Amino acid sequence: MVPYTTRIILGQKDGKNDLKIWLGLPPKLRKEPEKYKDDQSIYNPGIRKLCKEALKYKKKKIVPYKPVIYNLGDENGLSYDAGFSKSDNIEFVKFLKEKNIPFLIATSNSRFSPEEIAKRMGSKGFLISEKDIISPLSIAPEYMKEKGIKSVFVIGSENLKDYMKNKGFLIKDDFTVDCVLVGMDKDLNFKKLKIATTAIKRKNAKLFGLNGNLISQDDDGLLFPGVGSITKMLSEACNVDFIHFGKMSDIYNRIAFKKLGFPPENIGMISDDIYIDLMGYSSLGLKTIFATTGKYSKKDIPENFKPDYIIDSLKELIGILE
Repeated sequence: MVPYTTRIILGQKDGKNDLKIWLGLPPKLRKEPEKYKDDQSIYNPGIRKLCKEALKYKKKKIVPYKPVIYNLGDENGLSYDAGFSKSDNIEFVKFLKEKNIPFLIATSNSRFSPEEIAKRMGSKGFLISEKDIISPLSIAPEYMKEKGIKSVFVIGSENLKDYMKNKGFLIKDDFTVDCVLVGMDKDLNFKKLKIATTAIKRKNAKLFGLNGNLISQDDDGLLFPGVGSITKMLSEACNVDFIHFGKMSDIYNRIAFKKLGFPPENIGMISDDIYIDLMGYSSLGLKTIFATTGKYSKKDIPENFKPDYIIDSLKELIGILE
């Protein structure tokens, strides 16, 4: 029988060895277990040494918890629940703060600014400030100004138009603009698509999307094409590239990792979005925690992807982090 401590170091699960890097060891030793896959005995001097190093590392509590990027809701997510109960969410955020676990609330919401999101969350009982949130709207204006954008045709909400106007952009309703900015638009129609297409094709307007979401869920539980799908449609129609400011974009990731102050392999991503959040950030080395409470279920997980954890409630995750 393989002693329990040895099984932990080797990452043994259900009688099978999973010899991936184990974060319980100091970083310089995390690949060491692979050397001992043929001899797992606790009497192996190498295994004994790793056990001691792991316990020593845990005792020092150098990195007692991985920081997390926490997806609270969908593009439409003003309930900030991602399917979880309100109390579940509030308790989880409280836990993160009490344990001093670095976290960011990652949202691709294109309707409200970080300030407004923090204010709305605060009114629901969350101990959240603007600095805890990363959003496309905290990124897009500065980037667009750096690129010399002055006039914008917006596919999106009136809130989005007002926000961009307050940031100094000229918001126009015709195709004579420097760029087309795509956000979530519940009143999207043929006329808006014509103006956007004409601006890009005839006026060489730049194309920006506030996120890359392919699908979103409305308040009634029904699904609709996300901002990413609409942006890609315009990109294909006009044969141009586009940049988006949501999760998995280079600029979004760079700012998120800088805020957390940890490398990707030491960060966990909690989300109900399999494709953008989990598969995307897994490719960058993040640990993935799939919440089954949103727009995707377990049966939607592709065969070529396996989340590190699957949870039905945030209380489960508290147990994992503790």
